[in-house]
Amino acid sequence: MLRLDIEKKLSSFTLRVNLKAEGATALIGPSGCGKSVTLKCIAGIMKPDRGYIEHDGTVLFDSERNINLPPQKRRIGYLFQSYALFQDMTVYGNISAGLKWEKDRALREKMLDDTVEMLHIGHLLKSKPYQLSGGEAQRVAIARMIVNRPEMMLFDEPFSALDIYLKEEIKAQFKSIVEKIGKDYMIVTHSMDEAYSLSSSLSIIDQGR
Repeated sequence: MLRLDIEKKLSSFTLRVNLKAEGATALIGPSGCGKSVTLKCIAGIMKPDRGYIEHDGTVLFDSERNINLPPQKRRIGYLFQSYALFQDMTVYGNISAGLKWEKDRALREKMLDDTVEMLHIGHLLKSKPYQLSGGEAQRVAIARMIVNRPEMMLFDEPFSALDIYLKEEIKAQFKSIVEKIGKDYMIVTHSMDEAYSLSSSLSIIDQGR
């Protein structure tokens, strides 16, 4: 379970988020309300001004106790809205980048092979990101995120980069993938349809609250 009680001053308002999340949670609200900032604070990419973040008993951030775990120690996977694949690397290189921390080469290769098999992207390993379709790029980005076995996953508008005609097909694939992984996840969206179809609970942000 994720427990979150944070405050972060932004340019036009102060974000204050207090929630508990378990399973599949959708974080919804209008553009610019603080949804993505909330995810980045959970992942450790941004630092709240004050507050507390805990996941499954591990304190990730506590301003009073001066705890702020770096992203690589949080065991939180983060999928950027743009997927942020390394354009000069092959698919294999992109996924391998998520395993730099693992020193055992044999184990590293097994983790990569298992992830590639799960997402059915073995035929793409030699491709560059510009050669991928929107759905393929999303699966590669998910592979890079889950290859190091995160304890929770964060998805920031995962369908916004897709052609409207592909969205329904990719959403079905996405749901199948995250259910197979079997970890808690939070998905940011401004679409109620996506929130209802991809989550079991909703948290709504309005005017930074």
